[in-house]
Amino acid sequence: MMRHLWLAAMTTITCVLSAIATAQTPTAVTLRFDFFYNDIKIANTTDTFMPAADGTYTLRSHAASVGLAKLLHGDVNRESQGRLDEIHGLQMHRYSETRGKKKPQSAVFNEVTDTLLLQRGDDNREEQTEAPLFDYLTALYRSYVLGRVVDGKTPTTNGWRLKTYNYTAGTAEDVQTGAGTMQAVPLRRHSERGERILWLAPALNFLPVRLHIDDKGHVFKLVLVGYSGINIDG
Repeated sequence: MMRHLWLAAMTTITCVLSAIATAQTPTAVTLRFDFFYNDIKIANTTDTFMPAADGTYTLRSHAASVGLAKLLHGDVNRESQGRLDEIHGLQMHRYSETRGKKKPQSAVFNEVTDTLLLQRGDDNREEQTEAPLFDYLTALYRSYVLGRVVDGKTPTTNGWRLKTYNYTAGTAEDVQTGAGTMQAVPLRRHSERGERILWLAPALNFLPVRLHIDDKGHVFKLVLVGYSGINIDG
């Protein structure tokens, strides 16, 4: 009798834990943005986040250039692959980036040896580092995976360089997007080149809805215009 009760209790606990884990697993989402340079639209950007049942993820971003930017710079494609991490959100293993006719860049991180292999065209080098490690895409989407804003030091690679940025979270504020006005929490970072502000919307489980980059007076803006895969009500 006691054995049956113990088995029943364990079965119930297992089901509850499984339900909790399932509820916390992020869903696949697609976000669409307008990308501006000094208030001139230069690209339509589509980001797609795809988590897998085995705890891995794939993040893809395609920026289709428009107008003169199409002729001068071409499209930009980025892809990140790695694993979901319950503490840091996302841990990248592979990252690649191509920009028009420029040399492609990529990064491969080995968590066992704590080494990062960076490559640009035919050039490559190796750096010693350690987890957590992020790339351009995972730095944008890690808060969505965790369901909360994450700030502080963020080691980030673009496929050729590795830098550590320090983000500071602010108070939620109204932000204008192409999908309407949203309450969003600003994440700010400062460097010798200027300021970067990323806004994350709690109503969208802290997905990015706007990005402002001031790079030595050159201003870039990424503005959400549409999304699918998640409800505005959470």
